[in-house]
Amino acid sequence: MTTPIKLGESPLFRAALLVPIMSGALLFVASSISNNNFTMCFSSGCINNFFELYKFPLSILGLSVPLTAIVAALHRSEEAHLQIEETLKQNTFNNYIKHQEEFFKLLEKIELKCSCRFTDPLTLYRRIFPKNNYSYFTFAAHSKQETVDPNTNNFLELLRIQTFDFKTILYNPATDESALIALLIDIQDLVQILHLQPSTETLEQFKNTKYVWPEDAARSATDNLKTIQRELYSFGFYKSNARNDREALATYIRLPNSHTTYMNNTKHAAQLALEIENDI
Repeated sequence: MTTPIKLGESPLFRAALLVPIMSGALLFVASSISNNNFTMCFSSGCINNFFELYKFPLSILGLSVPLTAIVAALHRSEEAHLQIEETLKQNTFNNYIKHQEEFFKLLEKIELKCSCRFTDPLTLYRRIFPKNNYSYFTFAAHSKQETVDPNTNNFLELLRIQTFDFKTILYNPATDESALIALLIDIQDLVQILHLQPSTETLEQFKNTKYVWPEDAARSATDNLKTIQRELYSFGFYKSNARNDREALATYIRLPNSHTTYMNNTKHAAQLALEIENDI
């Protein structure tokens, strides 16, 4: 914290006080020396004559009062500014700590809802709020790069694109086995980016599983990842302007027998997931 200078120690205050006094005193002495008719007299006429002769030195002496008052007002204003600045810094510090705590609580709620574990919450926080620190804070998700749109977060954009792509593949009637295998690989890649691990309950039920959601792997993974994406978007007050992936998914959903296609693809993907895990 910046320690403010005391008013009496301020060079400006001392100058405002001493310069007029010294200047006025020197002029007063010089005028007195040059006045050869100087005699002691306390009559009203003499007093009026005294102030008439020495009004300029006395005026210079009197300047110390308004000048020091102005300097004192400026000093109080500077102290108030420093106090406001320190308060803002303290608020930023507290908000940053509190925001992280709330984010970690959100992840705990997601873990319960989606039956998973986040193994590195801090890294996830920094991917969504890369500029947040003890001296800078914002509630909104943002970009780390200065050259791109500051309101665009590449991590959240990737999460949205991937979750829509996963659903689109499962609703696509042209999806074949190779596409489903690629889907399972992409899901695992995204799981690693999110630093996700199976929950304790899952590991008790599926010993040594490599999947976060081994039961009906493709369907449960896409549903849970979409839930995670929505929760993170909501916490970061984030909104994407892209609509292409949403429209592509909607096109397949509107097709006849789209639900049957989705169920067949998820069932096939689940079988492939089991085969892949058994081969590992």
